[in-house]
Amino acid sequence: VQSPFLFAVDTEAGADNSLYVALSPEIEGLGGLYFVNSTPSQSNEESYREDVQKKLWKMSCELTGIPE
Repeated sequence: VQSPFLFAVDTEAGADNSLYVALSPEIEGLGGLYFVNSTPSQSNEESYREDVQKKLWKMSCELTGIPE
């Protein structure tokens, strides 16, 4: 059965990137990088906009109930 989501992957494949970033000794000590398929990549252009970052932070604080 084909997934209704064009880029959907199974749960094991979906976890691969997170596990690589969390556990790989190859990237130990590196921070602030964005990974896609276990490879450092640039995130969406919007993610570099400070106004968007602040809006996301504010919304996240409101949704989780933590102070800004």
